[in-house]
Amino acid sequence: MSNVIKPTGANDEVIWFNLKGRGLNDFAVAGIMGNLFAESSLRPNNLQNVYEARLGFNDVSYTAAVDNGSYTNFIRDSAGYGLAQWTYWSRKEGLLKFAQTVKKSIGDLEMQLGFLWKEIQTYSKTMTVLRSATSVRQASDIVLIDYERPANTTEANKVKRAEFGQGYYNKFAGKVLQKEDAIMSQGSGDKPSAWAKDATDWAKNIKLFEGDGKGNYDWQQPMTREMFATVLHRYLKIIGKL
Repeated sequence: MSNVIKPTGANDEVIWFNLKGRGLNDFAVAGIMGNLFAESSLRPNNLQNVYEARLGFNDVSYTAAVDNGSYTNFIRDSAGYGLAQWTYWSRKEGLLKFAQTVKKSIGDLEMQLGFLWKEIQTYSKTMTVLRSATSVRQASDIVLIDYERPANTTEANKVKRAEFGQGYYNKFAGKVLQKEDAIMSQGSGDKPSAWAKDATDWAKNIKLFEGDGKGNYDWQQPMTREMFATVLHRYLKIIGKL
């Protein structure tokens, strides 16, 4: 793809590795991100611009009002919000309930990524394509048409969103995040990745994993089949199925 647009967005690295950590390939992640950039510039507190004047809020004040309960029409106000610019009432209701369940701000980035992942699983056509995507354009188009479903599904918009996605593919494809909280290329380090922290805290609290007695759990280490069998067996005992 020539003259590839290079989208910006301070959250791009977090989003890329969060989605990669959920098992998607580089084409699929790039396709999703190109659409999210087109919708919100990757800003999880993004209130649809045309609704700012109508509702008397900006991104920050709207988010705060939803969080503290002083604004009660989040579900039905038809204003696009968040990474995917969720608009339809049932999708906004799902987002709000998810945020309340995990006790996070409605504008929290990782909460929205968790909700997006939960929601997109219900779009079987989208997931079928994403799990076997062989190009950014293929992944981008299915996200646009089946998941995002904006009013504008013209060829020009498809091309634009795919170009955004290609920009992220060029930036991140094949790379390992070299940060303290990332999955290290050498498989070392005990601190879990940011996207996995809720899950690892849960696993530790219910004693699904046993540490070394010094607070280390080797979260970055690979798991053998016998280790997986042990963890599965332990979990089934915890929930009373064995």
